[in-house]
Amino acid sequence: MTEKINVSLEKHINIVFFLPKEYLTYPVEQWEINDFGEISPIGEKYRVIVRDVERLDKQYLRVKKQQWIDKWEKLQNINCNNFQKIHEYDANSFSAFVNQAIGIILNIFDDHIKNDTDKISKIFGSLQSNVIPLAICHRDKISLTDYQNRENHDLNCCIYELLENVRINRLESRINNSDNHLLGNDIILICENPYILTPESNPIIINN
Repeated sequence: MTEKINVSLEKHINIVFFLPKEYLTYPVEQWEINDFGEISPIGEKYRVIVRDVERLDKQYLRVKKQQWIDKWEKLQNINCNNFQKIHEYDANSFSAFVNQAIGIILNIFDDHIKNDTDKISKIFGSLQSNVIPLAICHRDKISLTDYQNRENHDLNCCIYELLENVRINRLESRINNSDNHLLGNDIILICENPYILTPESNPIIINN
């Protein structure tokens, strides 16, 4: 069923969806938006991010906030193609691998995982417990050749350029009717900026 969002939105903003873990792979960027009478997928006009709703839990913020902030600050100094990369999922080693990561790229969601809500919850639960602030997830696993093409081009950027790269490629993919191995609707951006929280949560305040 196609979802339609009947609101007008300003340009150059991020649209953020807080979702339970089992829905973090849901293609919210493909929902259609009616923007001043022009109907198009929301991810083509705006930078769409998903976040784990449990990041807003007060206990999580109290225990993890400094580690979360520290990792986010470290992300400023590395390009996205230098994130930790996982192309094969093994439940026994995944958490230990993620524990070493700051940002992560997941190219693991094949037919054995992408429809298994238990595995999905465990994967994203590990990202949460290990306080990963930015995860680039391929909704459907791609070949290593296609991945390397992305790594050399679209992922060769800082975290702030990534969001706009993905939006532009989503638009170009539809216009050209081809993804050309670029970042498009198969990419999920889980961007957990610790400085941006909802008004209902306890904000993280840094004393300079």
